[in-house]
Amino acid sequence: MAAWTKRHGKDDAKNPFSRQNTLAILTLVMALGLALSAHAQTKAPTRIHVVCTNDDGDTTGRDYCSAVRDAVARSPRYIETNVSSSHVAPGDTQFEISIATVGVLVGGRPVGSAASVVLIYSNHDMDLIYSQWAHAVPASQFEESATNTLADVDSEIHK
Repeated sequence: MAAWTKRHGKDDAKNPFSRQNTLAILTLVMALGLALSAHAQTKAPTRIHVVCTNDDGDTTGRDYCSAVRDAVARSPRYIETNVSSSHVAPGDTQFEISIATVGVLVGGRPVGSAASVVLIYSNHDMDLIYSQWAHAVPASQFEESATNTLADVDSEIHK
């Protein structure tokens, strides 16, 4: 900068080392660095397959399974796939949420479902039961139960 000033004068607008140009270049470099850092930290969505088995007449169980599928589809962390765990391509991995429900009757009237959830990790060579749990699904709260199930899946996958 000193050599430029001696040859061309302090106020020369073409001075590449002027304070204004230096700040603009530093700002541009920092913005580029942040953008590259953010890009490097983004992770591809986890592939997930949802399988449901419902007892005959278990409408709460069917609604719950549908709500789990909807929650997976809305989540930016997951991409729903229709590939079953036994057909995962070489080099690919995915999780499978396997849900089995049985209707719960009180006085002959349906009040909800009992749900068994198994989280399976799959790659081309093997399937591994990653986690499993069971819970009640009240008929009036099947959407909340589905949201809670996806939260449970999140906590298991992203431990």
